Amino acid sequence: MRARLAVVFVALVLLPLFSVGWLVLRMRADERAVASVELSRVFEGRLADLDATIEKTTSSLERQLTKFLEATADDVDARRAAVRAEPLARAMFVLDGEGRLLFPPEDDTSSQREKDFLTRTRAIWDRRAILYDRPPEQGDAVTTVKGRGDSLRQLAERKSSGWVTWYWQEGLHLLFWQKRADGGVHGVEIERIVLLSRLIGQLPDVEVDGGRVVLQDSRDDPVYQWGSYEPNDAPPVAVRTLAYPLDSWRLAFYLSSDQQAQLVGARTETSTLVLGFGGLVAALLLFAVYFYRESSRDLREAAARVTFVTQVSHELKTPLANIRLYAELLEARLEDEDPEAVDRLQVIVAESHRLTRLINNILTYARQRRSALALEKRPVVIDAVVERVLEQFGPALEEKRIDVVFQAGAPEPIEADEDALGQIVANLVSNVEKYAPNEAQLSVTTVQDDDGLIVTVHNDGPTIDGSARERIFAPFYRVSSKLTDGVTGTGIGLSIARELAKRHGGDLRCLPVESGATFELRLPRGGSS
Repeated sequence: MRARLAVVFVALVLLPLFSVGWLVLRMRADERAVASVELSRVFEGRLADLDATIEKTTSSLERQLTKFLEATADDVDARRAAVRAEPLARAMFVLDGEGRLLFPPEDDTSSQREKDFLTRTRAIWDRRAILYDRPPEQGDAVTTVKGRGDSLRQLAERKSSGWVTWYWQEGLHLLFWQKRADGGVHGVEIERIVLLSRLIGQLPDVEVDGGRVVLQDSRDDPVYQWGSYEPNDAPPVAVRTLAYPLDSWRLAFYLSSDQQAQLVGARTETSTLVLGFGGLVAALLLFAVYFYRESSRDLREAAARVTFVTQVSHELKTPLANIRLYAELLEARLEDEDPEAVDRLQVIVAESHRLTRLINNILTYARQRRSALALEKRPVVIDAVVERVLEQFGPALEEKRIDVVFQAGAPEPIEADEDALGQIVANLVSNVEKYAPNEAQLSVTTVQDDDGLIVTVHNDGPTIDGSARERIFAPFYRVSSKLTDGVTGTGIGLSIARELAKRHGGDLRCLPVESGATFELRLPRGGSS
């Protein structure tokens, strides 16, 4: 029987292999051209990733400049001081609702720096510039403002902010503008050196084997490049035009002829032999590896779920057992007015709070996984929330002789979900209860200003090093130390706390400190993202 199965298996493998080999021989003439096209697409994909990185940088600059313009006071001295203090700003301008230039002043009071700016941008203010918006999508008309006219004001009628690009002496210059509430326009000329520094700082500085990546300006002059290959006059194998507003620049990928021949030859010759005579075997192996990885992943996920459920069950059993035990003892001795009954009642209350927190964490995590987590916002005073949480943890902290210091500085209400804020603070204090040593100190500080509020929770527990300060917010991750090993927990408290903070438009971070652990909760005044 086995011999017959072996013969059938060999026939099923060899016949397709010979058939594929015969077909591959007929396709060899076209393989090299196809491989060259595929190779170009691979490098185009790499350039697309780099372009996306640059686009994220320019988007970040837009947000930074928007905050800068909104924060600058509406007077000449404040504007000049703001430009001097912001490295990204080379100059600043303001137009009134009629398109007249208010700042910088075109008189003797302007500084030399402002005079130079007016010289560079004279074509814009004299209405001789050709301005354009973001490059049109396929099928859209080009959005330009040509000829004479108040170009910036016309652009501001269609959108609230944008970019203006023009060339002057050393190359490309950028203006970021924003529409003002009074109908005018204000904006910033970007400091070219700082802009290039920001862009280059986001680009990888890694070796490109046998090739070179070049960031080129509109004159094809290199702005930044990396890789050992010197292209000379060789054409690039892939080119990518950058996204707006740097759409006059491009990324070019150069590859030496030897490297191209090696990669194309590897794709053709190797594929001819391997696909021709071992393609089906490789496909079967890949298929097997795929299913193995998928099944392994399912097993790992199932194991994680089982571990999670087991741990939660254990956490729930312990407080429930204590509640039942102390309730029975209290019932038996309450009639005698035993003072110890009061202490046991406190234990019952503390354990019930602990059970409530565990259940809340589980339900919040489940809603988060189902994308069903929603907030119910109303005016909330964070100081009152912190006081309530510290009062709930009072007996447990007192039992470990942990000294609690609360410096309240946020008496004004904000729009937030009170239960969610309580859950965030409770998870932070719960970690202190679990991991801080006896006779430690817990310090909670709240600070509030016009932008929002900050809650800082510091404890003398285990120090969290730099590599773990971000990983502790991942579900089920726990730092291992002498104080934390053996302490039970679900491992989702910090993950839930950060998610709730982000749902409020804020964030929760673990700050670097020399000893202990410090968590900082930042929330906007409006409490919305």
